[in-house]
Amino acid sequence: MTRKADIVIGAGFGDEGKGLTTDFLAYHAHYRDTWVVRHNGGAQAGHTVCTPDGKRHVFSHFSSGTYTGAKTFLSRFFAVNPALLFRELEEFDGPFPQIVVDPRCEVTTYFDMLINEIAEDARGSNRHGSVGVGYGETIERNTHAEFRLTVAELSDIDATRNQLERIRDHWVPKRLADLGVAEVDDTRATFIKCNDLLERWLIDAQRFLQHVEIFSEICLTGNRKNIIFEGAQGLLLDSERGHFPHVTRSRTGVINACEIAATIGMTDLNIYYASRCYKTRHGAGPLDNELAEAPYGIVDKTNKPHPYQGGLRFARLDTESLSRTILTDFGDVPTGIKGHLHLVLTCLDQVPEVFEYAEGCKVHRTDQETFIRRVSESVSASHTFISRGETRNTVSFFPI
Repeated sequence: MTRKADIVIGAGFGDEGKGLTTDFLAYHAHYRDTWVVRHNGGAQAGHTVCTPDGKRHVFSHFSSGTYTGAKTFLSRFFAVNPALLFRELEEFDGPFPQIVVDPRCEVTTYFDMLINEIAEDARGSNRHGSVGVGYGETIERNTHAEFRLTVAELSDIDATRNQLERIRDHWVPKRLADLGVAEVDDTRATFIKCNDLLERWLIDAQRFLQHVEIFSEICLTGNRKNIIFEGAQGLLLDSERGHFPHVTRSRTGVINACEIAATIGMTDLNIYYASRCYKTRHGAGPLDNELAEAPYGIVDKTNKPHPYQGGLRFARLDTESLSRTILTDFGDVPTGIKGHLHLVLTCLDQVPEVFEYAEGCKVHRTDQETFIRRVSESVSASHTFISRGETRNTVSFFPI
């Protein structure tokens, strides 16, 4: 029996509607036992889901299918941040979701977050556009075996404490020196050396273990499970294809999801590429066709001005670049797995019936239906879905 799964990928710089798409797919799943797999990124993700009955949450650790009752699986490609998980829980209007974590997940510490903040401050106007929660620093530290820390090791509290001390005393000064940080302000320097910081993190880590289940991805096997892979960030921030250094430290396309799918015997994948009908970017880095201000009076409720990323930036959507980006990623679906390319165009309620988009260096002005058809045809989409609002009941199938 062929096992199928869905994959949700952002086709831009993030903020494309991955949360909305995941919530929509989870709600309409044919199986009761739905699992949403986070296959890249970490706590820097911010996927907004608004429900028809008025609930709203920006998901980071919990999957965007949580409101539908879906379980969350944090895969080996995800970096957990125990401290920020509980901060997210405080903002969530519901019970603690069911979360299963792969023991190979790398773990973000307070020290990774502090290095991230110190480095971004030191860069001044040359900031990379980081969210500032230590994701990239977690990945970097874990490339050094002597400073590695994963979920599997957290159950031994004494060994974890020793590793945190090693990270604090040896990794932090080494990493800051490598980043060219000559000095650290007194407040942060004192904070780093404070044993209370280390002990507070250990408490969060132990609470984390009490609230989650630890299993490998084998728990995703079983014909009655409905699997949705939820990506984070977007294809234009991919670690190998984005504009360095303004990238994230993960593969943001189908590669990780396909690797997990192959491991658990899934060979038929519906891949949903999400994009707004205009382009946004939060943080530094190139943005073609950038506009001086938000077009059409658009107000984004999630992406507020950020101390490291600044305000949300806007541009006309370049359909030529979009189709090239999507098709390049779709080409990563390996032999032996059948992929079906679907398109999700969001935020159509925020632009007028006739609006502008770019095609390379040319600016076009056309009606929404023509725009949707052109983009769908450019990627040979099997199916196209559109949204004209924030909630799952505003998502509809568009016949092409």
